[in-house]
Amino acid sequence: MTSRIVVSHVQEVLSEKRHIDGWLFYDYRGRNKTILDLLGLPESTMLSRRFFYWVPTVGEPIKIIHKVDEQLAGYFIGKTIFYSSWRELDAILFSLLRPGQTVAMEYWPSELLPSQSILDASTKEWLERQGVHIVSSWPLLSELIGHFSPIQKDHYRDAVQVLGKAFEHGWEWLKQRLASSNHVTEKNLQEFLVKIIHDEKACFDSPPIVAVGQNSIIPHHVSDDTLIKADSLVLIDAWCKMNDPNAPYADFAQVAFTGRKPPEIAQKIFAVVREAQDTAIRFIDTCLQNGCAIPGAEVDMACRYIIDSRGFGNYFTHRTGHNIFLDVHGPGANLDNYETRDGRHLIQNGCYSIEPGIYLPTLFGIRLECNVLIDSRTGCSIFGKAPDAIRCLFT
Repeated sequence: MTSRIVVSHVQEVLSEKRHIDGWLFYDYRGRNKTILDLLGLPESTMLSRRFFYWVPTVGEPIKIIHKVDEQLAGYFIGKTIFYSSWRELDAILFSLLRPGQTVAMEYWPSELLPSQSILDASTKEWLERQGVHIVSSWPLLSELIGHFSPIQKDHYRDAVQVLGKAFEHGWEWLKQRLASSNHVTEKNLQEFLVKIIHDEKACFDSPPIVAVGQNSIIPHHVSDDTLIKADSLVLIDAWCKMNDPNAPYADFAQVAFTGRKPPEIAQKIFAVVREAQDTAIRFIDTCLQNGCAIPGAEVDMACRYIIDSRGFGNYFTHRTGHNIFLDVHGPGANLDNYETRDGRHLIQNGCYSIEPGIYLPTLFGIRLECNVLIDSRTGCSIFGKAPDAIRCLFT
């Protein structure tokens, strides 16, 4: 059953938002993953019909569950009301919700943030026809999810150590293989990284990306049997978490050159990407030092300005970063004013990737990814930064 502490915390947060009468949690077939995780529903639970969970600012929560899914009743605190037909659901729901009430749901008031627009249009319109005013639940969610606990910070630092070991050993292994044999592929290196991560009792949702040469132009390249040869640029993007359901991810990307001296164009692109990453970090730190809110979109703008001003804006084709939590792409703010406009703020004890990239057609892509953990209202810690210049495997 969902912890009473969770529900009491939800109502405590609701009470601080005086204009909201309650929070209507809604799911259909597991679509609202963030809410299901918040409520502690096991991933294996069957969700086949519409489910509502009404948590008023004051009073007892109400579960509205289809009789086919009656097993859900045991997971949540509060009174249970079962329904079978749509007519029953309509009568039940609007006996609880009154015209003129303001209700929080997983909705965003524009097309610019699809990650928060879980509520489907038909359900929203159905509620609004009855006079219910729907507002975004994000101001509530931001106080309940995405914050690292002290134990999660320990797990995160463990994952950072695992990734650090994977990168260092991976580059050294690649150097030795290239020195002794001409046959080493992206998959060979990927398998080596996977073994290190698993040996360190860590896991991931998908294996690391290893991309050589033109393959590194594709941000989500699927590593294959492409040979890694001398005098090539190799990109590794790896992420992992410790083997604990409540452990958060760490997520880094680096590049290396399999020769003695990278081409000048590679050095130039690396320097621009690194400057953009450093600018994003300084922007976050300056905001913290001055007590300012940090909208994810503005971090992206600060980072992107550097790449635009150096003439490579057309080759930076994704957002600057994303939230990191129990999933590698967490539910919090993205550093994004490119793919979407994410006006949500970075939060205390929240973790975010900073991963600008420049991808030159027919040549290579360079992406550098580190993580920023906002430790306090006035400071942050940086993890996983690459060396100041392209790593050369042979000197």
